[in-house]
Order: sequence, then C-alpha cells, then structure tokens
Amino acid sequence: MIDHPLLNGHRCARFQVTRHDAFGPDNNHHIGVFYLAANFGRWAIFNQDQASMVAGAEFNVLVDPTAIDCPDPMFANGFE
Repeated sequence: MIDHPLLNGHRCARFQVTRHDAFGPDNNHHIGVFYLAANFGRWAIFNQDQASMVAGAEFNVLVDPTAIDCPDPMFANGFE
C-alpha cells in the first residue's frame, strides 16, 4: 500500500513507481498499481504475474503535485 498525502483519496492521480532493488530484496516481477477506494482511498503496488510481493520489497514513487486531480469532467461524479 502507498500512503502519501497527495495520493490518498485521489483516484485519478498520475504518478510513477519503479522497483528499488539496490538495498532491499529483489522483487523481479513487472509491477502495476491500482486504486482501492474501500481502503481509505489508497493506491497499492502489485506484481502483474500475480506472484506474492517479496517481503521487504522497496519502490521509488514519484508524485507530481499538479497531476493528482481528475481534470476530465467525465469522471467528476465518480463513475468511469
């Protein structure tokens, strides 16, 4: 789970996540992110091949404060 004040509660946030294998264990899988509205509006990182996440895996998360809201009025009511 990602806990970041600029991402929490922002289902349209655009940000970048990369593996950080230099110091932690190697999570040698392609990763993705998804939004969990039911979990306090948090984003989560997952392995795309559905493998379990390696314990202690670390990630770099780059957040642009100007890219967190839904700019398109089509998503204004929460339906996608």
